Amino acid sequence: ADLPDPLPSCDSLLVFQFECQHPPSPWPDNQVEGCRPNNTILVNCSAHTGVECNGSRNFFREAPCRYTNGYKYATALALSIFFGNFGADRFYLGYPVMGVLKLCTCGFFVIGNLVDITLIATQGLGPADGSLLEVSQGLPVIAPWKVSCRTQLDIKSLANEEWDMRELR
Repeated sequence: ADLPDPLPSCDSLLVFQFECQHPPSPWPDNQVEGCRPNNTILVNCSAHTGVECNGSRNFFREAPCRYTNGYKYATALALSIFFGNFGADRFYLGYPVMGVLKLCTCGFFVIGNLVDITLIATQGLGPADGSLLEVSQGLPVIAPWKVSCRTQLDIKSLANEEWDMRELR
């Protein structure tokens, strides 16, 4: 005799089977209260009416947000443009060693300062604590782009997860 498929857990439902409350935000690109350093926030979700699942119909899911720690984009950019040759931008962002090197070499002979202006303007260089720069309303927010040695590992782990899913089918 065929046994019926067991009901899925409510917190493992597919995206179209539940709805989440979105946290209030003063405007879409600013940090919301409760945003965590990994740029996610826990939001309350509930299964749609008619969807059957095991467990509580209310559960939490992670949603993306912008974690900032008080460092301002406009301040970092202005410091880089006007005082970058003296390392002021790097001191402000929490990189004191690079700040001293820029100070002693006049911004790595101006070339390093031009690189820093570009990195800050494109929001590729942020605070040393890993948070994102606070962008004033009306200025464009660029999705954070950071390359690290983990990038390759993340791609491999995604490939492995897809492979594991194929094996389960």
